[in-house]
Amino acid sequence: MKVRSLYYGTTPTMDMKWDAIQKLENDMYLQIIVGDKPVDACDHFLLKWKELGGDSITEEVTKIINGEQEPNRLINLTYLNIYLVLI
Repeated sequence: MKVRSLYYGTTPTMDMKWDAIQKLENDMYLQIIVGDKPVDACDHFLLKWKELGGDSITEEVTKIINGEQEPNRLINLTYLNIYLVLI
């Protein structure tokens, strides 16, 4: 299995919602690692991630990669790596 980074920029939704998504992600990882939550808590995390804008970000990045949308021209120090898993 290979994992390749496809996009390192930001999108409009990322500029607005990334801090909340990143906090949710970090909190979930920490709670699982220290044993406060079971691994299957990831199911709830994914639902919350989608609610906070994860699906919108995924759609925006997909459109940028496919040339259907211009990349965000604002420079932001927070970058998201969207990975494509190639089997």
